[in-house]
Amino acid sequence: MRQNGAPVGPAQHTPDGVEVLVSVGSAAEWQLPDAEALTEGTIDVPHPATVAPSTQQAHTWIVSPQECGPLTDADLLHEAYAAALASGSHGHHPTTIITIAPTPGVIASLAVRPWIDHTAAGQNFAPMLITHPTPRRPDDTPEAIEAGMRGVAQALGAGRPDCFLPDVGPRVAIHRGTVLIRFEGAPHLLTTRAPRWVQIVTGLGLVLLAVGFDPLSPGTHGAEVDEYIERAGKSDRIRFAGARVAHSARHWPRVEPPSSARLLTARR
Repeated sequence: MRQNGAPVGPAQHTPDGVEVLVSVGSAAEWQLPDAEALTEGTIDVPHPATVAPSTQQAHTWIVSPQECGPLTDADLLHEAYAAALASGSHGHHPTTIITIAPTPGVIASLAVRPWIDHTAAGQNFAPMLITHPTPRRPDDTPEAIEAGMRGVAQALGAGRPDCFLPDVGPRVAIHRGTVLIRFEGAPHLLTTRAPRWVQIVTGLGLVLLAVGFDPLSPGTHGAEVDEYIERAGKSDRIRFAGARVAHSARHWPRVEPPSSARLLTARR
């Protein structure tokens, strides 16, 4: 479907195969090998943040609901699946975008840019852009960088900019003037220092997290950052989330306090 430029909605991998969500009744007439339209009843699904290679009771999202796209068109899926069967490419997905969970190396390499902006009504809000620096090592390939940044976005619960802004709860905390950022399912915390930003964001209680899939030089600021965000938004290569600020990491649910967590400092 991606080779044909067709959008793919939420889909999960299960012990029995792949389940793709389509509109109710739209696949009722399917008659293809190894394909079945589920009718009445319920299906088990993992948490939206559980994406390959992570699993939850042997289930994982290939395309997470957090991507916020529409349901898959059953007719287009039928056409693509039939074509794959006919061509013998069943089970081969050359255009699948790989996502990896944020590793300590990925987290430590991240560049963080926090700043204070204003709405049209003059109200303060606190954005924080998270990107990967421009490649400096042989293994910093475009594919590896994108996989890592998609994993970062999903671990933060960030979604597409053309959808509603996900409220991902308390993901940011302030500890002795240091900003701590928590990833879902990861024991490592991303940290950065921004004293003046911390003073304002503590009062606001909210942070607009933005994760860009493309590299950005650590020295880039101002208008160049604005251009990066605008370009990434138009090309669907950035994700956003609204995160609440906890006064202490001890207030985070199911997270150990900073004294027992490994802190990874990002570049600014």
